[in-house]
Amino acid sequence: NVNYTEAGEHTYTITEKAGTEAGVTYSTESYTVKVNVVDNGQGQLVATVDEAERVFTNTYKAAETKATIKATKVLEGKALEAGKYEFELKEGDEVVATAKNAADGSVTFEAIKYAAAGDHTYTITEKEGSEAGVTYDKSTHNVTVKVTDNGQGKLVADVKDNNPTFTNTYKAAKTSATITATKVLDGKALEAGKYEFELKEGDEVVATAKNAADGTVTFEDIKYAAAGNHTYTITEKAGSEAGVTYDTAKHEVTVNVTDNGQGQLVAAVTGNNPTFTNTYKATSTTATITATKVLNGKALEAGKYEFELKEGDKVVATAKNAADGTVTFEAIEYAAAGNHTYTITEKAGSEAGVTYDTAKHEVKVAVVDNGQGQLVATVTDNNPTFTNTYKAASTTVNITAKKVLNGKALEAGKYEFELKEGDKVIGTATNAVDGTVAFAGIEYKEAGEHTYTISEKAGSEAGVTYDTATHKVTVKVVDNGAGKLVATVTDNNPTFTNTYVASSTQVIFSAKKVLKGDKELVKGQFKFELKQGDKVVETATNAADGTVTFTA
Repeated sequence: NVNYTEAGEHTYTITEKAGTEAGVTYSTESYTVKVNVVDNGQGQLVATVDEAERVFTNTYKAAETKATIKATKVLEGKALEAGKYEFELKEGDEVVATAKNAADGSVTFEAIKYAAAGDHTYTITEKEGSEAGVTYDKSTHNVTVKVTDNGQGKLVADVKDNNPTFTNTYKAAKTSATITATKVLDGKALEAGKYEFELKEGDEVVATAKNAADGTVTFEDIKYAAAGNHTYTITEKAGSEAGVTYDTAKHEVTVNVTDNGQGQLVAAVTGNNPTFTNTYKATSTTATITATKVLNGKALEAGKYEFELKEGDKVVATAKNAADGTVTFEAIEYAAAGNHTYTITEKAGSEAGVTYDTAKHEVKVAVVDNGQGQLVATVTDNNPTFTNTYKAASTTVNITAKKVLNGKALEAGKYEFELKEGDKVIGTATNAVDGTVAFAGIEYKEAGEHTYTISEKAGSEAGVTYDTATHKVTVKVVDNGAGKLVATVTDNNPTFTNTYVASSTQVIFSAKKVLKGDKELVKGQFKFELKQGDKVVETATNAADGTVTFTA
């Protein structure tokens, strides 16, 4: 109480002194109070106080608390990465907080503040993601938080079943590797399935494969369920194909299988697709090209005619004929398939009487590989014929006769003769003044024997007795083998003798003798001779009148 000893007006302020009680919030209000002290005249001071209500309100509130709810993330199968997995903390249907894992697997939700005592039940779940290879933990874990006031101005949170574990499993998907090789066959076209290959890991045959027509060799895919390194060898199995030399190489292929961390195993192949080269070489073959030599006109002799075999402008071989006409060139060897065109010609010679065949004959040789290691040569238009003609040069024979005329002088052309072969008149001729009878020359183009007859055609000349004989003449025509016909004539030039006898007649030869001068001609005075040639045929003397008469 405040005692007043005198009247007056007094103003006061009322405030609450702040204390230290935990949890109490002290009022900071400040009130003004007025006191009016008056003397009531009765010897008493009277104090009048403002009656307004003055309230100081303090608040007790226990200090809020926090609870940190946690979980643990476990990832089996690979290393855990921070922030990969997300979790939800719910109270009822309300999402209170979300959090992601740390690299060490800890999952810490943001601390939950509590301003009042009470019980709280939470659920923790992992949000299902889409990470390849990961199987997510679908469990729901309950965590309870009991918040109490400790009476000392502080709320206390008690967390039960905190830090549950969520376990995910990572398993990368299987992968496979395709190991291949390439088959090359030099020398001929490659056929599918002809060559076999082995793929080994260590001593174990992992797979076998055969080549495709394009040379690809593809082993069956190898599947890998785990990461790791694998070393393989590829070899070609030796076969027995004729003409083929097999590749004996051993090629190494490595496969490194790794997890790409995204749910997939990945196989990296090194040294893949090695090449195996086989060589095919068919055994060589030969072709014998021949020709036939024909000689018309005489017997063929060995080695008389020479031939050239050409491919293009190149002389491949030469050969001469055998006695039977065969012409055989040295066999041509072929080491590779292909087509060859040859020409055969006969070399022109200088043999007398021979007309050489100038033809050019084409012969083709197709060399193919029979696919069984052997070249095969097929000759087309082989053995052409070259025909030479032997014809000895013709010869001419002059058949003659001799004409004799007894009894008188022979005159040219007076007597005609016939030359016959059989019944056929070959020629006619008349005599020359000297008695020669020459038939036109007979030309012989072939060897042979001819028999002719010569006879004189009977004429009608007075006083002539004609020779009726028939004379035989033979002509033998032979080939001298040097291109010339030679004729031998037997009994040529026979003589035909005619006789001329004149019929008897008398011819009086006369002359006249004249004697000039003073002397008179006397009979027989002069003597005269009649001569035939040098022969005196008759003599005569003159008559008195001068006539001279021969009476022979």
